[in-house]
Amino acid sequence: MIPANALVVRGMVHVDTAVLSGGSATVALGLETATDILAATAKASLTLAAKLDTVPVGTAATAVKTTAARGLTVTVGTAALTAGKITVFLEYYTL
Repeated sequence: MIPANALVVRGMVHVDTAVLSGGSATVALGLETATDILAATAKASLTLAAKLDTVPVGTAATAVKTTAARGLTVTVGTAALTAGKITVFLEYYTL
């Protein structure tokens, strides 16, 4: 859980096991909105050992402030996932 009034300033996604799907699945990550941490990303970008930047990239314009304690939400779109494992690292400060 990310605490209330936290300011998420940057992050990274690491793909531990390639994301697979029978279709053209996408994965998005969010705290306050469905895509404020990672915009919908096609499975083709979520290959083994891939590293992706999150939306917050260390600037005030991209930081995400939580209004309540929140868990990270994963949204799968377009098609179901059949395999995959990702690790998400978020850097935040509590205000």
